[in-house]
Amino acid sequence: MAREVLQPEESLPTEANLNRRLRQEKHMTETHEMDALTEALSIIDRALGEMLHRELVSTNEVADLLLDIRLLVASEAAVLVKN
Repeated sequence: MAREVLQPEESLPTEANLNRRLRQEKHMTETHEMDALTEALSIIDRALGEMLHRELVSTNEVADLLLDIRLLVASEAAVLVKN
């Protein structure tokens, strides 16, 4: 029967280990935030590129674009609230 061997840094929650974990979690949150922002900017840029060459843009197309951006922002906000 195999037993899990705890590394010294995992066996006791020292202040240094807690600080390291907090830094890792912060980095993960910042990375997730950056991914969400990059995706939102990509959606905006794509839509602007499509709409730039048109004289008229329907209300439905603008609403769809705003809803896509809202969905990204709302999902990111939900992740931040959990953390």
